[in-house]
Amino acid sequence: MYNYGIGGQERKQDASEGITEISQNRTLLLEKLTDDPAIRPEIVGDLKTVDEVFAHFKPEKEVEFESEDGSTYNEMLRFRTLGDFGKRGLINQSAALQELN
Repeated sequence: MYNYGIGGQERKQDASEGITEISQNRTLLLEKLTDDPAIRPEIVGDLKTVDEVFAHFKPEKEVEFESEDGSTYNEMLRFRTLGDFGKRGLINQSAALQELN
C-alpha cells in the first residue's frame, strides 16, 4: 500500500536493503568496526549514502574460530554492505561457518 501526501511522489522500494537514504539535513554517526586504533577522530564530509560510508571506511574484523580438536585459526570478515552483518553475509565469508551450516 502506497502512502502519498500532498505533493508526494512515488518512490519505489529497493528489495536489496531495507534502509532509506539519509536526508541532506541529517548527520550520520558511525561506530568503529575495525581493530585499527584511531589516531584521532576523523570528520568526513560528503558521504551521502550507506554505500559511500562502507566504501570509504572499509570496515573489517579478524575473528578467531576454534575447531573441534581445540585448535584455533583466524578469518578476516569484511563488511561492504548492511547484508554482510546478517547471518547469510557472515556465513558466505567464513569457511568455518560454512562447515557448520
